[in-house]
Amino acid sequence: MRPRDQPLRHLGIGSCLITEFESAVKRRGLHTATVCVDDGNDGAKALYEKLGYDVIGRDEKSWESEDDRGNVYTKHVHQFVLQKDF
Repeated sequence: MRPRDQPLRHLGIGSCLITEFESAVKRRGLHTATVCVDDGNDGAKALYEKLGYDVIGRDEKSWESEDDRGNVYTKHVHQFVLQKDF
């Protein structure tokens, strides 16, 4: 089971974390926040959009990781890039 499928959803935790993130951005004197959300994470994308973020593009990231058996593999993800101006 993926963490986002667990019963801690819809309790406002994500909104609180995003609000704290935005406060930190503002305290640093910045006027824009940019985040990436993996393709298929529709709940996170919808939350950011609800909080005023706009999709400004798409991106692809990849990195190497290691499984429990020590096998190295490359992980590829497609992402939405979202931005909010303050």
